[in-house]
Amino acid sequence: MKKHTLALSFALSVATFGASSAALAQDASIGAGLGATALSDEGETVWRPTLRLDATLGLVGPLEGGAYLQVVGSELPLANPGLGAGLFVAVRPSIPFLGAVRPIGEASIGRHALPSESQGTSDAWAAALGVGLGIEVNPVVQLEGRVHHAWLLGLEEGSGLDESAWTVTAGLRIGL
Repeated sequence: MKKHTLALSFALSVATFGASSAALAQDASIGAGLGATALSDEGETVWRPTLRLDATLGLVGPLEGGAYLQVVGSELPLANPGLGAGLFVAVRPSIPFLGAVRPIGEASIGRHALPSESQGTSDAWAAALGVGLGIEVNPVVQLEGRVHHAWLLGLEEGSGLDESAWTVTAGLRIGL
């Protein structure tokens, strides 16, 4: 029994390594986007400057997985920045009749420090869904625009922030 368990564990490890190596050999990209995050702070909607960086690996077909880093400031040039990071899955299918336009669908989860009038910054978990469009400039470069809705979970008491936020970004994606 112990030998079978070890053999199965070894086989699963080799399969996982092989699958991740195949994913690394497929599409990988990095992206950067600038935009704004709409937060309800103390009952008033405020737009905060946002910078988002991400890296993706192709998984299966148009499905990608990746990690992101996001900075949200209280005002330009990213004053009182709050840092966030997380993981996401995205679908970026290439649909022949759309030509160079590629739709984007994304789901993410992460931890963020968000600017707050009452506390300076307030920490929260964020679960988000997003949609967007990408335009292929050439096979390596893509221009992207995205909109995300995030549910902010576990906000600190007295933060003054609402439990949801919208982020709008436009940027560039480069295939590796």
